[in-house]
Amino acid sequence: MDDKQKQAIYTHLARLVKHNVPDDFAIIEETARIEVNTCKPIEIAGRKQDYVNLITVIPQKHHVGFYYMPVYIEESMKATLSEPMAKMLKGKSCFHVKAPLSPAIESEIETLIQAGVTLYEQKGWV
Repeated sequence: MDDKQKQAIYTHLARLVKHNVPDDFAIIEETARIEVNTCKPIEIAGRKQDYVNLITVIPQKHHVGFYYMPVYIEESMKATLSEPMAKMLKGKSCFHVKAPLSPAIESEIETLIQAGVTLYEQKGWV
């Protein structure tokens, strides 16, 4: 995958994230990174944190990383992934995107973003 392809995938994912995350999340966009975090301090398992990450998108050497923390926080979400999306999941929360998004994957990512927002709202983190 060349840099032009990675940039196109990154731009597409960043646009999806920005269009599907409500205003009560902080979107931090840098040159080659977009990060979405909660805006208020919370406590998880007795540990105080200033925020919780929802999504981070970062171009890597051989792919674009779509880091989606809800799938790590709520393991049962993995069972809802389509086969193509599940194949992209590497590790606990990082999806390796190596090709342009098909309409089906784009739709699934939008659904995942909405599910993550709902999960964080239910947990009182937003």
